[in-house]
Formats: sequence, structure tokens, C-alpha cells
Amino acid sequence: MQVIRLILVYVGLSLLVGCIYEYNPDLEGSSNALVINGKVTDQEGYQYIEISRSFAPYDPDNKRPVSGYSVEIQDDEGNSFPGAEMEPGLYGCWMDQEYLAPGISYRLIVTNEQGNLYVSDFEELLPCPDIDSISYEIQEKETEIPDNSYLGLQFFANTDCSGEYAKNFRWEMEETWEYHARYDIGAYYDGRIRDLDHIIYDYFYCWQSKRILSLYTYSTQNLNSGLIRNYPLNFVSNQSDRLSFKYSLLVKQLSLSLVAYEYLNTLEKQSKQSGELYESQPAQIQGNIHPQDDGGEPVLGLFYTTSVKEKRIFVRPDIVTWRPDCEPYGLSATELHDYLGSFGPNRYPIYLYFEDIGPFRVYDFANQECFDCRLRGGTTERPDFWE
Repeated sequence: MQVIRLILVYVGLSLLVGCIYEYNPDLEGSSNALVINGKVTDQEGYQYIEISRSFAPYDPDNKRPVSGYSVEIQDDEGNSFPGAEMEPGLYGCWMDQEYLAPGISYRLIVTNEQGNLYVSDFEELLPCPDIDSISYEIQEKETEIPDNSYLGLQFFANTDCSGEYAKNFRWEMEETWEYHARYDIGAYYDGRIRDLDHIIYDYFYCWQSKRILSLYTYSTQNLNSGLIRNYPLNFVSNQSDRLSFKYSLLVKQLSLSLVAYEYLNTLEKQSKQSGELYESQPAQIQGNIHPQDDGGEPVLGLFYTTSVKEKRIFVRPDIVTWRPDCEPYGLSATELHDYLGSFGPNRYPIYLYFEDIGPFRVYDFANQECFDCRLRGGTTERPDFWE
């Protein structure tokens, strides 16, 4: 039972959250368990189911998708929505909007190549209130190093679920930020130093987006009020370029059944424990997908339903943030020539720092990410939603 509990915690975090914490226990049977995760939202389109095999934590392949299964979603009104494998281990069932409404219950049916059947419990789609607001404040966070802290933005969610709404929630987030290169492009090297007749700004402005992987859940089940005020979401520190110019956070608020909430909340508590995995007893996490015949194997994972509301916030932070090292190398003309000559043509063009001193132009080398913002992971394509 101890082994199963550890598997549930690890697999749930890997598939539902995406955060993997490295540890190397030798657990017999900790790999090759069947894992099924999926959900139905109230938004028309593909409803996704992921099927995989659990893996040992030291497995470099990270996860092993399972192909060749058939999937189907059914509702309690007699409708069926067959799915198809869209990529290895990822299956999609298309559902029109008319079949997606609060009050309807859904279940997942999965069949393997041997004909073994796996069925989830019925999960009712519960209505979700609108997000009243997303707020933030500048906070200072302590680090593990004494007398060492850093600033950042702490975001909060505010909503009112009093009335005929779900009482259990999850928040998913995606962050997008704009950042800039440090230097204009006016000179480059491609075997020889060349000046441009105008400044190039093609790689000066960049945007980058990432999904926030941490779990955030909350319940008003035992509260007298349905008001959720200043529920803390993610904290964005000034130790990266996220807050260097303009930052946007898209918050999705998801309604949950009690079963889904208890499952995800347990995962959240486990993921936020400090220290090593074995410092406390892992909780047993009960999923809702079950084998239907003697030949079926135990299943890890969760199938749930959710209504989704979302809100986006834009912030122009007014705090000092991290910036990449863009100091010129301080090379003499001879040193610069020798240094540039060490690069092959596959690195061309190499952008150069320059400074006009009287009638002369002095060149130097600087880190290329200071000229081309794409080298820091972003894209020059401005998002459609950007203000």
C-alpha cells in the first residue's frame, strides 16, 4: 500500500501539474502502472484524455504515452462522444456546445487493445461564477539565505460563489510578458565588420508565454460566506525578466466536484511540502476510474468536469528587475578581430556593440541575447490580446 500511495502522488503531480521533483527511490513496481487523466469543460471543442504508463523517477524519457486505446465520453442523457488518438497517448473527443451545460453528468469509457474496459464515475458539470477581479501587490519574499530577500508581485483572485454555483475551485494560469533587447543593431560581423545604414529593430521587442504549473485549489464548502477574497495565486519575483517591461496574467477559474477537489487539493498539499518527499507520510489519493473486468489492471488518475471562467490582467511593474549581463567585453581592435575569427560562418551574423567617438566608430563584442531578444526564449510576434 505504501508503494501505491507513492506512485499516486508522483504520477498525479507529473500529469496534472507538470512539476517533477527529482528523487531516486528503488520502488519495486513503481513503473508501468496505467494512468488515465481527462476532463470535460463547458467549452465547445475537443475534450482531452491522456493515457500513459507511470515511470520510475529516474526515467529520462519522463513519461510513456500509451497508444492504441479507444476512448468515449457519455452523458447521462444518452449521448455518446467517441474519440480518436490525436498524438501518442493524447486522445480527443469533440463535443458541440449544445451538449455542454451545467447539470449534465459525464463519464469516461476507455478500452484497451485486449478489450479490457475502464469506466469513470459520472461527474456532474457544475456552474462557475465569474471572476470578480484579479489584483496584485508588491511583496518582499525571504529566501533560504539569511538576510537575503527579493521583491515581486503577488497576485490574488476575488470571486463570489454564493448562490447556485460550485463550492470547490481550481485556478489555472498562463503568464505572458514583454521584454526588450538592450542594444540596437547597427553593426555586425560576417567575416568582416559591416555597418548598417540604418538601425534594425526586428529583434528588439519580444514576448514570451508560459503555463504556470503549480496547483491552486480552494473550497467554500464549510464557510458561511461564498465570498473568496484575496486568494493568493502565483508570485512573480524580480529575479527574471518577467517584470522588466510589461506583464500579463490570464487566470482561468474552474468549478470542481467534491471528488475532483479532494483529489487535486491533496496533490497540491503534497507538492507544496518543504523538504524531501519522505519527510511526511504521502496521503492516499483515490481516483474515480475503475477496471470493469477481472483482466483489467488498477488505474491511477482522474476524470472530472468543469465550467471555466477567465480574466486577464496587465501590469507595468514599477520595481527594479533582473537584466542579462550586457556589458561590452572591453576588447581592443586586435583582440576583437581574433575573437570574432574564432566563430564559424554558422554563427553569422554576429551583432556588435559600437560607439561613435568623434569621427571614429569603436566596436566591441557583447552577449548576443542583448541584441536579439529571441535568444532569451521569446518571439517577436506580438500576441493578439496584447494591449
